[in-house]
Amino acid sequence: MAVGCITLEFAFDPELIAIGGGISGNPGIIDRIQKTVVSMLKGQHQGYLMPRITACTNGSRANLYGALYYHLYGEKIEIE
Repeated sequence: MAVGCITLEFAFDPELIAIGGGISGNPGIIDRIQKTVVSMLKGQHQGYLMPRITACTNGSRANLYGALYYHLYGEKIEIE
């Protein structure tokens, strides 16, 4: 995960990397990923921006909220 976050940072330079799904429900995983990223990037040049990593607000429940929304309002919206 840390390597993936570093790759995203180099490719897209996002302000924030939000991790969701089942992995985000694991206590402490975000802190461990952040510490690993910091460790892997030690010694980088001064101008490098360190990615900020956080868990998504809805975590592993986001898919359930999406399914419920579609169930309640699916007939009213047009899906391409």
